[in-house]
Amino acid sequence: NEIIQEDEGVEYMDKDGARLEPQWVAVLMGALVYHGEIVIAIPGDKLDAGKMDKLVSTPVEELVHFKHIEQPKDWNEPALRRLFEVLGEGAGNVELIKEGKAEPIQTLDSRVRQTVEKLVTVRHQVENPPSLFGKPLLSESELAAIKTKLDDAKNFFESVQGYKNPGQLKNFKHGVPEVESQEQNLKAVDAVAALQSLAAELGPVSTYLAHAETILPAGNGRLGK
Repeated sequence: NEIIQEDEGVEYMDKDGARLEPQWVAVLMGALVYHGEIVIAIPGDKLDAGKMDKLVSTPVEELVHFKHIEQPKDWNEPALRRLFEVLGEGAGNVELIKEGKAEPIQTLDSRVRQTVEKLVTVRHQVENPPSLFGKPLLSESELAAIKTKLDDAKNFFESVQGYKNPGQLKNFKHGVPEVESQEQNLKAVDAVAALQSLAAELGPVSTYLAHAETILPAGNGRLGK
């Protein structure tokens, strides 16, 4: 690239003005990437705000001798708006994020964290699925489908936890269909909760009837009904 030039054997950016040494150029570019202002193209990869871990582990020598710098892609507004809606928040939060407001990002982070925690809890619960009268309320196929939905939702929202600032959200990689599919996956949480509630409500009755069955004399007409 033409940004780094030599002056008497020493490399600088803007050698006739600011004279920034390579390590400071790397810091400057890193800050611009973090805020979503630029994307750095290096051999084999492009570093945007969603790849800050990769950026900080890349040697300074490689960063300052990048191939080129480009503008980041446009905001993925449709997917971000649906994400907020799926989480029960207003889609207008996306405009506030674009304006640099911190509050909607904090709201998003909180809602995503709560969602992941709930998914982990429910996923643990379905390992011991609700039952009544000694029989499970879910068939094996239904239980397997619910587990798949819970796992998919957990993986998705855990990936969303990595978006912590406007620059990263500008590079939101999920599309609208993927976000909307999580709305269906989260319904599995409600389904399990409803069955747990039903089992808890009718559990005492189920236990009473099971006990009564054991003490009724053989041949009683009520048995088996």
